Amino acid sequence: MPQPFPMLSRTMWFVTLKNPDEILAPGMTAYVNVILAERKNVLVVPNAALRYKPTEMSPKGTGDTQKAKKERKEPNTGVLYVFENGEPKAIKVTTGISDNRFTEIVSDELKAGDKIILEESKAFCKSSRSRWSNGKTLLMNEVIQITQLTKNYYTDAGEVCVLKGVDMTIQSGEFVAIMGPSGSGKSTFMNILGCLDKATAGEYFLNQTNTSSLSKNDLATLRNTVIGFVFQGFNLLPRKSLIDNVALPLVYAEVSLHERRERAKMVLKSVGLESFGTYLPTHISGGQQQRVAIARALVNHPKLILADEPTGNLDTKTSQEIMQLFSDLNEKEGITVVLVTHEPDIAEYAKRLVNFVDGKIQHDGPTARMMEKAQ
Repeated sequence: MPQPFPMLSRTMWFVTLKNPDEILAPGMTAYVNVILAERKNVLVVPNAALRYKPTEMSPKGTGDTQKAKKERKEPNTGVLYVFENGEPKAIKVTTGISDNRFTEIVSDELKAGDKIILEESKAFCKSSRSRWSNGKTLLMNEVIQITQLTKNYYTDAGEVCVLKGVDMTIQSGEFVAIMGPSGSGKSTFMNILGCLDKATAGEYFLNQTNTSSLSKNDLATLRNTVIGFVFQGFNLLPRKSLIDNVALPLVYAEVSLHERRERAKMVLKSVGLESFGTYLPTHISGGQQQRVAIARALVNHPKLILADEPTGNLDTKTSQEIMQLFSDLNEKEGITVVLVTHEPDIAEYAKRLVNFVDGKIQHDGPTARMMEKAQ
C-alpha cells in the first residue's frame, strides 16, 4: 500500500511586465520587489529594539531564561524596553508587518516620540547605574539625534570653538530650516550632519547609527545610502550629460550601468526634466540645474536631504519653484529635509526653524512662531 510522503508548500509568483525596447532578453536576471502588505500612519520601531534585552536578564553562561524563550515563541508579540527611574522596564507589544529594518507595533503604553532602548553603550559604563543613563537610546522614527555636540578647530592663533554643546533631534518627515549669521556655526553643523566632518566631542546618531565610531569608508557608505545633498553651486560635472550627473551616486553604490541610467531617467522625470537627459549642464538654466541637483540627491532613495543655500544663486520666481519642489518631496514622499538659508522667505517653507548664534542654538521651534516674533 503506498505510503504518504511529505509535500513542500511552495508559493509561485508569475510576473508580467512590458518590454517594448527588448531591454530584457532570455537568460538575463531581473529583480522584482513584491509588496505583500502596506501600512500608513502606524507606529514603527527599529528591529534592533525588539532584539535587545538587558544584560542583567541573561547572566553569562546561563543563556535565556525559560520564560524569555516562551515569550519569544508567542506569535505577533515582542518586548521593548524603556527607561523608568534610570532602569530598563519591559513593555509587551503586538507586532505587525516588517521590512527587515523596522517593524510595526501596537501598544497602549507607547506613542511616537517615546524613548526606547536599542543597545548598551560600553563607553559610559562607569557603573551599573551610569550604563542605563547614557548613550544608548534613540527616539522612534528619528533620523537625527545629536547630544552635546562640540566642534573645535586648531589654528596658529589657538583653539577656536565653533559648536558648543549642541543638542538636537529631527524626526522622520520633518522639514527644518537652519539660520544664523555668518560665523554662527551653522555651516560646520551641516558638514557634521552630512558626515563630511566629525565632531570633537558629543554623539551624532544618523538613522540609528552612531557616526562617531565609524571609519571613513563606513561614513562614506552611510552618507551615500541615507543622505542626498543639494548645494548652492549645483556641483554638476560640466562635460557629463544630465543623466550621467544624476546617476553619479549610483556609481559609488556599484549599481549596474543599465539600472543607473533607468533610475536617473525616472528621477529626472519626477523633477520635470525627462526630455533633457542628454543635455549638458551648460545648456540649461540655473533653475533647471538645481532641479538636476535635486534629482541627483533623490536617485539613491535617501531618507534625508541636506540642502545648503539651495536658492542662493537663483532669482525669486525660480527660488519659489525649487522650494515648492522641496515641500512636495517632504509632504508627499515623506522625505526629511534640512536646509541652511539666510533668507527668511525661504525659511518660511519649513515647518521648524533652528537659529544658531555663536555656536549655540538660540531658537528651535515652529517657523511661524519665530517669524511672528521677528515682525
